[in-house]
Amino acid sequence: MVTALVLLAGLCLQTCGELDRGGVGTSQMPTVYGTRDQHEYYEASGPTAAALFDAEVVLVRKTALTASGAYYNINVATTLAAYKAPLCPDEPFASQPTTGFCSGFKVGDNLVVTAGHCITNKRDCSTTAFVFGFRMADASTVVSRVPASDVYSCSAIVGRVQTSTNDWAVIKVDRAIAGHGNLPLRRSGAVQSDPLVAGLQVIGHPVGLPTKLADNASVRSAMHADYFEANLDTFGGNSGSAVVSVDAAGNLLYVEGILVRGNSDWEYDAARACNMSVFCDDTGCTGTDGAGWEEVTRTVKFASLVPAPPVCGDGACNGTDTCSSCPADCGACPVCGDGVCNGSETNATCPADCTCAPRTAACSTNAECCSGVCSLKTHRCK
Repeated sequence: MVTALVLLAGLCLQTCGELDRGGVGTSQMPTVYGTRDQHEYYEASGPTAAALFDAEVVLVRKTALTASGAYYNINVATTLAAYKAPLCPDEPFASQPTTGFCSGFKVGDNLVVTAGHCITNKRDCSTTAFVFGFRMADASTVVSRVPASDVYSCSAIVGRVQTSTNDWAVIKVDRAIAGHGNLPLRRSGAVQSDPLVAGLQVIGHPVGLPTKLADNASVRSAMHADYFEANLDTFGGNSGSAVVSVDAAGNLLYVEGILVRGNSDWEYDAARACNMSVFCDDTGCTGTDGAGWEEVTRTVKFASLVPAPPVCGDGACNGTDTCSSCPADCGACPVCGDGVCNGSETNATCPADCTCAPRTAACSTNAECCSGVCSLKTHRCK
C-alpha cells in the first residue's frame, strides 16, 4: 500500500512531513493506501501523464542549487535511506535523493500553485526556487542537472491562505514560464458530483524525491466546503501537489485541488529496528495510524486568482480559436464563391472571388499580379 506522507511545514529547510490534522504547520511523517501506486517518470505513458509531468515543479531552497553555465545542478547528496535512517531494507526509493521541501504546478504564463504552508511570507518567497524536470530518467539515473530556463524564482505571493481547513498559495514567478503547459483548474462545481470523474491522480515530490505520479485513488469524503478527502498515496513533500481527476478512459479533466494534509507516513518497526511506510486500507486509516484519508484543498478556493484560458463562446477570437474551431468568436471561414476575396483565397484557388485587375504593359509578364498596381522600376506588382 502507498504510504500517504503528512504535509510539509512551511519553514522546513529540506524535506519535511505533511501537516498533522492536529494543527496548522505541525510537522509529521508519511502513509500508503491499499497497494503502492506511485510511478516514475520513465514508467508513465499517455497524454495525461505527459501533461502532469510537464507542469509540475519541485520547491527547493536556492542554496540547494549551483549554477553551471546554462544549467543548474541540484544538490542530491542526501538519500532517502540517510534521511530516514535506519530505513527498512524493503522500502522503495532508498537510494534516491531527497532535496525538495514542497511540490507545485504551473497554472498560468507566470503563475505556480502550491500549498499555503509551503510559502508563508516574503522571506520564503525570496529563498525559494521552482524547478521543472527533477525526475528519474531511468531506474538508476537522477535528472539533477536542469537547464537554467527550467528554474524560476518566486517574485510575489499573489494570494495565500493557511488555516486548518483552507491551505493554498498562488505564486508569481520572476518571468514567463516557457516550454511548459498549464494544468486546467476546476472553477465551479465539485469533484464528488461530477459524473465524468472516474478517479484521482496526484503528482509531486514525496519526501523531496524525484517526481512520482500516484494513481488508483478516489474521493472518500467530501463533506467540507474547503477540502475533500481521498485515498492518495502521498508523503511529506507532496504538499502543494496537483490532485487531478480523470475520466473512465484516463483522460485528464481538472486539477481538483492541492494535497495539503494527511495521516502519519512512517512508523518504527521495533522487530526489525528500522523505519517503514505506514500502510492503511483503501477504506481509510484507523487507530494509531490516524483517521480518515489525505486532505485536498479545493481549487475553487483560489481559481479566481488564475486567469481563465480562452474559451470558445467568450466573444474573443484568441488562444486556439479559429474560424473552423470557433466560428462563434472568429466568424465563418472564407468560402470560395461568397463574393469576397479573403483568407487564403487567391486568383488561382478561387477565381470566382479573386479576379485580376488589368495590368500595365510593363508588368504584363508578371502572371501573379492581381492588385492592379505596378512599379515600373521593379516591374513587380505591389
